[in-house]
Amino acid sequence: MISTPRVALITGGSSGFGRLTALALARDGYQVVAAFRGSRGGFERQAAELQVASAGGTAVQSLQLDVTDDTSVARAVADVVDRLGHIDVLVNAAGYGLLGPMECTSIAQAQELFDTNVFGTMRMCKAVVPIMREQGSGYVLNFGSDVGLRPNFFQSGYASSKFAVDGYSQVLRLELRRFGIDVALVSPGWYSTEFGESAVTTFGTGDAAPVYAELVQEWNDGVARVEGPNDQPAEVAELVRRMLSQPDTSYRNPVGWNPERMAGVQHDEIDRYQKHLLDYYQLHQHPHAAPADGSLL
Repeated sequence: MISTPRVALITGGSSGFGRLTALALARDGYQVVAAFRGSRGGFERQAAELQVASAGGTAVQSLQLDVTDDTSVARAVADVVDRLGHIDVLVNAAGYGLLGPMECTSIAQAQELFDTNVFGTMRMCKAVVPIMREQGSGYVLNFGSDVGLRPNFFQSGYASSKFAVDGYSQVLRLELRRFGIDVALVSPGWYSTEFGESAVTTFGTGDAAPVYAELVQEWNDGVARVEGPNDQPAEVAELVRRMLSQPDTSYRNPVGWNPERMAGVQHDEIDRYQKHLLDYYQLHQHPHAAPADGSLL
């Protein structure tokens, strides 16, 4: 039996949604480990800031971790288990944006983006899921995006990375529920966070840049007119907190000020489809109960 409080490991924990989620769960009594590279401002300074910010709840512990490095991931996950004994929640919030016309974006830039946004998520899951499976319980929460469902202009790299995270997470939700592990996706819209500041942009890059200049200007005008910044990104962390407190949450969980971009999307469609697959393969095990014999079928 796993003792309380529950342990939450959060990647990208020094900024943006990762930081907000770490602080929200610490206030909720979780033992939170915020993992991040510390590349902006230094690891020690950011770790100290997190400790100060988490006053009033359980102190947030920090861990240096690079999700693009197999050794770093393995070492960090082992360190959490050595210190705290178990991992109940994995939140994959590490990621960044890549914005610009497809012709102006290099393959190398797209590969680097996928190494963080997609393969970083995969590395973390491969390291943590065996621990949860042995425990017989766990919750993997991956960060997608509204553009991973409804892409926007100049996000060919970023949107495709979030489509990949979505597809990967859907498969994990099917494969892991037999072992008492729940998997869900949070799909935020645009918010005013450090994300916009850290995004890589390619608008003026390469010979094709002038061809897109007019379209870029029209897009910028449209963003300013329709998609103003949101000043309440903490509602994303609050959604995560609610999801973790409720059994059997929906798979995809959109949140944001621009729900009209999500209009007409049936968010429970995936849950219905997955139930069909589980019935077809006769996988009727309760999603929060581990099988007695450890078998899949």
